[in-house]
Amino acid sequence: MSSNAKESGLFFLLGSTLIKIKEKKITAKNIRPPPTIVQAFEREGKLIEVQNATKPVFREDAVSSVLELMQAQGFGAEDIFGKAKTKMATTKDNMRFQTFVTAIAMGLAQIPMHTYTKTLVEAGTAIEVSKDIVQKYLAKDVDGVIKLELFPRLEKTHKLTIDDQTVQPRIFWDEMLQAGDSLYELYVEKDDILGRKALADLAAKMNAWTYTDKTHSRFGQTEEVMAVVEGVVLMGGSTQEYIALIAPKRILAEGGEEKFVYVMKLCQSNVEYAHAMAAPKEEELKPQFKAQKPLVMASFAEMLAKSRAK
Repeated sequence: MSSNAKESGLFFLLGSTLIKIKEKKITAKNIRPPPTIVQAFEREGKLIEVQNATKPVFREDAVSSVLELMQAQGFGAEDIFGKAKTKMATTKDNMRFQTFVTAIAMGLAQIPMHTYTKTLVEAGTAIEVSKDIVQKYLAKDVDGVIKLELFPRLEKTHKLTIDDQTVQPRIFWDEMLQAGDSLYELYVEKDDILGRKALADLAAKMNAWTYTDKTHSRFGQTEEVMAVVEGVVLMGGSTQEYIALIAPKRILAEGGEEKFVYVMKLCQSNVEYAHAMAAPKEEELKPQFKAQKPLVMASFAEMLAKSRAK
């Protein structure tokens, strides 16, 4: 705490009191990363990691187009097959063959693809792997060693029970980081009157939630809450698992009419604050220094008398 207005830095001005504030930028180091998910299959008791791969599907005229490119480069069938029957390949022949293969690759790169297909290959190779034997694993760091644990089965149907055990104070909404653009509005169709009524009642309840479970640590308290759903997987084909935060939001529409919608934020990481503060306890607020007795100077006569007594 400071009362010197000439000091530089950041302060909170509370009435006539200045409180010195320190600041530290939140960086990537503060973000707890989401879990790492890998694909692998078991072979001879070992897990072999696999990767996604894309294979081109060329147009029907791809072969004829490459042949035309080869002829333009001066390559014919006799260059490959004719000399092979008469003599061993020379260094020059090998270089020409390498140029030939390079020209094929360049030729294919110039031909628009018809489409492409997705497949799985062993990591670092071109060996295809059947998706029927591949499973997803969580990569966990255990004492510096990465271990793979079988990923739990992904559920795409989520039935949420909103009660004291599935809600959290809404003040934690911003602590969880949104995954990319994964922000959704949840609603029912306009003609679903009973559904809108149920959601409106729930929104009012979540804006002033009172914990009624006597076993809950927040029993009897009233606060704004959000629903927390773990293990959420989208229906769009994603294999990523998220934590979903769901809360009602009041909106002031045109004409001043108040409306509401539910917002769902999907998260995989959160912020770790390194300088969180605890409110001081009662004993900390007591005077930290003992009161000092006022210093009363001796008179000149008393000091002079003492000096003469020595």
